[in-house]
Amino acid sequence: MGSIIKKIQKISESSDNPIYNQIALKIMDFLIAKKKVPSEKEIAKMCYCSLSTITNFSKKVGVSGYRELTFRVIIESEDAIEQINGKAIKYDDNEEAVINWNIFRLIKKNIPFIKMLVDEIIIENKLNILSSFQGFQASKFLRDNLENLDINCNVYTSQDYFQQSKIIKHNLFLIVLTGWDNDSFEQYILKNLSKENGKKIFAITTTAQLEKFNDWVSVQKFVIENEKIDRSNITRHVVLTNIFYEIYSAILAKLSKK
Repeated sequence: MGSIIKKIQKISESSDNPIYNQIALKIMDFLIAKKKVPSEKEIAKMCYCSLSTITNFSKKVGVSGYRELTFRVIIESEDAIEQINGKAIKYDDNEEAVINWNIFRLIKKNIPFIKMLVDEIIIENKLNILSSFQGFQASKFLRDNLENLDINCNVYTSQDYFQQSKIIKHNLFLIVLTGWDNDSFEQYILKNLSKENGKKIFAITTTAQLEKFNDWVSVQKFVIENEKIDRSNITRHVVLTNIFYEIYSAILAKLSKK
């Protein structure tokens, strides 16, 4: 996808589209002078344009909307310190922004996990997701997007226990172990898989479930919570969705280079 900040900076230096030029300039001014990312409404008000224009600008730099643009700037913020006059970038100090910031810090900390998983998905051209119900909707989001890239992806829950002999024959697994159904999920799906040699297994889990992987032959782990991210269902869904979007984006970027 490339650096979002560099793309914004390039538009700010161009006169091809005066409105986009002004939007980019305002964003860059905020990053440099105020050390934060402006809100969508602030940008629209300063540039005398509609929110839909802000959305179109965001798509111009390669993201789905201004919300994602903001997230991408946050992800790049530490690297961008050297790019923009040596000044750190901060996000507005409100509850939603703090949650988003902590989620993306969590993702950035686990980039090695994501890179390893992405490489394996591209090699196998297939992924099998074993998900507790709490992560099911987010897992379907990843499945649907991978299938759009012609990568075979299956999502299994504890209700698929009758297929366990078929499931365990696969080679690459992503386990999403969160939520209330973990006991049945472990009993019916994960028990036999934990003893398998030669499998490529990645687990996204919580602090409370982490010890359940202690005796596994081989597994890469990503803990999706810390002291700054709460354990509510909605927050976990948001965390998982953003992790899966990062995985999808990384795969898309690698495939586009082939």
